[in-house]
Amino acid sequence: MIDRLQSDQFEQVRSLFQASHMPFVMEAMIAGNTPARVWVDDAGAPVDFCLGRRRVLLFGW
Repeated sequence: MIDRLQSDQFEQVRSLFQASHMPFVMEAMIAGNTPARVWVDDAGAPVDFCLGRRRVLLFGW
């Protein structure tokens, strides 16, 4: 099942961004400086996620 995270839950995917070339995007999202929508495979223990506003970026799939 795919779960959409609320902005106060974005911290849950920070560790998934460590291997990415765009960690600044996650930092800006967590700080609330970049509007975004985040979906994860499991809200309790996310492994894969996608994020987007105008574009969708997939990570882990």
